[in-house]
Amino acid sequence: MTKYRTKGRASAGHHSHEISIWIDDYNDIFSDFDPRDYSERNISDDFLDEVKRVASESESDVKTLRLLIEAKLRDEKTEATIVERIHQELADNYQSSDLRRKKLRTRSILFLSAGLLMILGASYFSYLKADHPLMHIPLVILEPAGWFLTWTGLEQIFRSGKKFLPEYVFFGKLSQSNIVFANI
Repeated sequence: MTKYRTKGRASAGHHSHEISIWIDDYNDIFSDFDPRDYSERNISDDFLDEVKRVASESESDVKTLRLLIEAKLRDEKTEATIVERIHQELADNYQSSDLRRKKLRTRSILFLSAGLLMILGASYFSYLKADHPLMHIPLVILEPAGWFLTWTGLEQIFRSGKKFLPEYVFFGKLSQSNIVFANI
């Protein structure tokens, strides 16, 4: 497992942030289990976790992700391919986290709506006040189910939705950043 040496620093007077990560070679950025070319390889989870860790130290936008490597190991053509691949991966992750957030929001609204409809249905059956025993069955079923779905929908909106927010914000910030290689 590669150990990254990192540092982050905020630019004076701005709301932007620069992250610098030292790498031993280009392979430190990619998954060890993926033998494909740099243009297709999967980005390492360790690399993304390290970038996340350093980026989370500041609430500022990440303006620049600087990858530091020894001058003798650098190749501009390879670096251009890697930068393009990192941007593609970050954009894909941003879209994926946005899709997860939207699905959760939609499901939450459906739960909430279904719950409220069941509560209204239970209220209607309660209003009828029929003496027939079969009229009580829908009330017994609809009322607890309605409350359950309502509270579950509200819980997903207010609590579970926050679970995806940090990832969404992180990939959103980083997908717009400038990625550059520099000499150590």
